[in-house]
Amino acid sequence: MKKKIVLFIIMVFTFLVVGLTSCKNDKDNENLQFSEIKENDTIVGYEVIGSNKNLKEVIIPKTYNDLPVTSIGEYAFYKCKNLTSVTIPNSVTNIGRYVFDCCSNLTSIIIPSSVTSIGECAFYECSLDTVCYGGTIENWCRISFNSPTSMPMCYAKHLYLKKDVNWEETTSIEIPEGIENIGDYQFYGFDNVTSITIPNSVTSIGKYAFSGCDRLTSIIIPNSVTSIGNNAFDDCGLYRVYYNGSVEDWDSINIMNFNGSLIGATRYYYSSVKPANDGYKYWYYDMNGNIVEW
Repeated sequence: MKKKIVLFIIMVFTFLVVGLTSCKNDKDNENLQFSEIKENDTIVGYEVIGSNKNLKEVIIPKTYNDLPVTSIGEYAFYKCKNLTSVTIPNSVTNIGRYVFDCCSNLTSIIIPSSVTSIGECAFYECSLDTVCYGGTIENWCRISFNSPTSMPMCYAKHLYLKKDVNWEETTSIEIPEGIENIGDYQFYGFDNVTSITIPNSVTSIGKYAFSGCDRLTSIIIPNSVTSIGNNAFDDCGLYRVYYNGSVEDWDSINIMNFNGSLIGATRYYYSSVKPANDGYKYWYYDMNGNIVEW
């Protein structure tokens, strides 16, 4: 008899918890507007397309009607001037154009690693200061930015990455081996970054890739790079470029227009042995892996 009573109590408690959770989610969802995402006339997910303009906090659900929420549509939170906090679930892959435009009180945001594209002016006229990114630099390199204004760091000053259970500010970027292309605008406006390491797997650097990195004073470019896009290093603080190749290799790179910071920097070519005095500058790695100029 006691077992039956205990079981009954557990069932009632479970029902209440589930019911309360469901009510909370329903209440949150009342402030959001959704649109179906279809493939071949089949609903495969949902997109957030609008919201209550008076919201202060937004928790976007991971699912709606038992299907994943995969996109935040353009202008979804446009002019939500009271908005201070946004939680984006790791089901979202797309953040559309002008999504948070004119959210003047939005100072920070957490972007999950699931996001693969961010539209133009997504954070325009926000008060964005801090971006917390839930993925790795490798994940970040796979996000597609279609303009400088789609890059949240165009507005924010600080980027934090998750390290175990804590957030740590990132001032040094190490692009992992295996990345072949550094995309357009990939690190545009990262003005808190002082060091960037590019691996030998990279063959192309897109337009505006490092533009606006005004604290980036030196960089190592591998000899695997064959093309550098327009404005890739525009408005940087570069004064030293360490090229891991020969003079001939450098001359073969297709360097597009408006890369004055790159061209104007003092350039060093790699040589593991002391070079002849031929008018060029050279560098090598010491036993500890540090850069040494000949």
